[in-house]
Amino acid sequence: MLSLRRTVPSRGPRPRIRAAAAAAALVGALLSAVASAGTAQAATMTTLYASPAGTGTACSSAQPCSITQAQTAVRAVNSGMSGDIVVQLADGTYRLSAPLSFTASDSGNNGHTVVWKAAPGANPVISGARKVTGWSQFDASKNIWRADVGTGFDTRQLYVDGMLAPRARTQVTRSDLTFNTTGFTFTNPALSYLNTLANQSRVELETLNSWSDRYMPVKSISNNTFTMQQPAWDNNTWGWDTVQSPFRNGPVYLENAYEFLDTAGEWYLNTATGFLYYKPLAGQDLSTADVELPRLESLVSVGGTYSAPAHDLSFVGVQFSHTSWLQPSTNEGFADQQTGG
Repeated sequence: MLSLRRTVPSRGPRPRIRAAAAAAALVGALLSAVASAGTAQAATMTTLYASPAGTGTACSSAQPCSITQAQTAVRAVNSGMSGDIVVQLADGTYRLSAPLSFTASDSGNNGHTVVWKAAPGANPVISGARKVTGWSQFDASKNIWRADVGTGFDTRQLYVDGMLAPRARTQVTRSDLTFNTTGFTFTNPALSYLNTLANQSRVELETLNSWSDRYMPVKSISNNTFTMQQPAWDNNTWGWDTVQSPFRNGPVYLENAYEFLDTAGEWYLNTATGFLYYKPLAGQDLSTADVELPRLESLVSVGGTYSAPAHDLSFVGVQFSHTSWLQPSTNEGFADQQTGG
């Protein structure tokens, strides 16, 4: 299966395509579809129309349907194609509650292609986020605001006015930390407040070394001792350029705690209470800012089976935005090596 999803936990919002191992037939079909997109446009058999606010089943220019209903409509007519089927997407943001899954049932047939295409002059955005509104000031002295976004989900990303915002974090000095087989200790009295952090199991250690960017979640903190979640700690203290033996002593951060929310542009999500906290940038008005909180890790999957893969699909002028990637938050952490491998 091919999935459009986020790359490693970098600071830039760059989605990637992940291929299942040895999917030669599927890759070939998709390459064929990509190639067809660059050729002269074939005759169109049917045009279906979708919009972000679309309803019903007509999928017509006068009564556009939702993007998921458009997919259902394609499946009803693509078995006997005499020309391309075009799904024309109106301008706006299509907010998904689940990834769009494309299989052989969604494919073009008889030498024709199913084309998902932006309407003329439109910029359709397929998004895995919900727009955050209803902000109120929570701490006036620190200019921290909050909004109720509900519970039952997690995310590592927040996009504000089109930019990826950093999670709340604080930088610590490597020389203040003594690493061991279960975590690390500290003696600097300036760090004693770390013993009383709330939601300790959501705190993470990030180390930037010579060529690795590692993430490890905390299990508990007490008596100046960090006990780390396993196997994340073992994963990141073995190999090359590790937490305790970097080739370059780059910065070390503790991340994802409300207590670290002290720099403009940072944010923190309390998954237990459903409150999102944010410290606005200078001049930023949260009543008008576009704040996007991802709920999905994938937006589109293109797959099927080896004997019946998806094929003859084309996406033209469609933007894919706003996903998260939650693996580093698990007890596996993110055991980066070189170039994200």
